Amino acid sequence: MGVVTRDALSSLLEEGLDVRQIAQALRVTRRSVDRALVRYKFRELKPINYLTEDEIARAKALFDEGMPLTWIAEDLHRSDKTLSKQLGMRPALVSQWKEVWQQIRRSEQLLELHRQIAPQKEIA
Repeated sequence: MGVVTRDALSSLLEEGLDVRQIAQALRVTRRSVDRALVRYKFRELKPINYLTEDEIARAKALFDEGMPLTWIAEDLHRSDKTLSKQLGMRPALVSQWKEVWQQIRRSEQLLELHRQIAPQKEIA
């Protein structure tokens, strides 16, 4: 494995290489390049996108009602990993949900309805 130095990073950035290309050139992981970008102040550390109080209250209420964590995440436009980490909720693999989802997927009408009413994912 290579080492990410400030000079090497600066030079590769000036050449217009992206993180993946820099990682390949230096024989390191993309994560190592990302950390070096922050360490050498080429990029600021992204703040953690914490849930708001309203989102926390809604997520807990829906979770208590038995809604699957993935649905709650869709509703809040967040990932289920974010909810799991920030709220300590663990996605229960509910057999009923699995059965319902399989029925939705097998029915063109139900799947189309699901697509119409499911929250749209925001593309960043």
